[in-house]
Amino acid sequence: MIEVENISYGNAYSLEIVYFTGGLVAFKLPNSEYALGPVRIDGAINFYKFQSMEQTTELAKIAGALRAGTNETIRTNSGDVNLWRPDNSSSKNGLNSAADMWSAISHNAHLKSDENYEIIARYISVSIQAAGIRLRDVALRHHEQLIMALKENSPVGAGFSNIPMLDLYLAFHSLATELCSVRDHLAKLAAMQIQAKDSVDNMSRLEEWLKKTAHKDHIKDPLVQLMMTAWGSVESPGFLRILGDLRNKMIHRQPMSANPESAMLRTKQTATDFGPILTIRLSPSQAVELDIGSTPDPFETILILSQKMEELATQAADVSRYEPKIISFFVK
Repeated sequence: MIEVENISYGNAYSLEIVYFTGGLVAFKLPNSEYALGPVRIDGAINFYKFQSMEQTTELAKIAGALRAGTNETIRTNSGDVNLWRPDNSSSKNGLNSAADMWSAISHNAHLKSDENYEIIARYISVSIQAAGIRLRDVALRHHEQLIMALKENSPVGAGFSNIPMLDLYLAFHSLATELCSVRDHLAKLAAMQIQAKDSVDNMSRLEEWLKKTAHKDHIKDPLVQLMMTAWGSVESPGFLRILGDLRNKMIHRQPMSANPESAMLRTKQTATDFGPILTIRLSPSQAVELDIGSTPDPFETILILSQKMEELATQAADVSRYEPKIISFFVK
């Protein structure tokens, strides 16, 4: 329990927007209906309206879009605050995401004067938050591109490119980098728990250290087990290894803007009972409308990796040295 003083009070309200792959968004209207779009209705950009968020999500699913997360904007007299909530986050002890859990773990380590654990736990929390913001950027850039395609009435399936695509590519690069930071901070914490040497500060070095005969018993540590299972082997890679390969390709070998597999933006139209829904994605330069779905959507690929990282970080919090317990405040 932490004492606080000099608290000020004021009016505030919040707006939540749910982001999907494909550039779609959903939000609650003042009349308690829910909107999904953007879509073109009678030549103008508009939104389909529903009675529940479940209905909007189901229609987005029919269009092939996956929920990515929710951005909450809290508006006060002092300005706006944006909070990102992953779609697959879980709640524990009043904490609503892995980032919150690791922030609480860091604070509880501080209370026990465990400085090294406190620092690494804080790094994990900050990197998870940063990854969430970058995931939001990827979703927002898709949304903006979909609006532009609708405004320009671009032919469905026709490939196009533009200058703002660079922002989308950089959002992918940043997201992959932040996810790998989470991975390596978790690996560093696992190494700390089994008293590995200080230089064991990423997944590759943790793997090499554990290969030594004298260290093999440390694989039984719960956090080490989680990390090595998610890492896998060269022959059967886990998602952490796949993520590392993706990041290395983007950052060290072939930037997305120079990759023919993600050279174009293309729209796809899906017929529904409510009307047509247009979605947008990065696609190969040689794709045609009929085979857009023959290659993975880069947004879906990195979204799934992000969701797996959120799950791994939550599982790691459950076996951490300190309980992810919420910090409480009271006004003096």
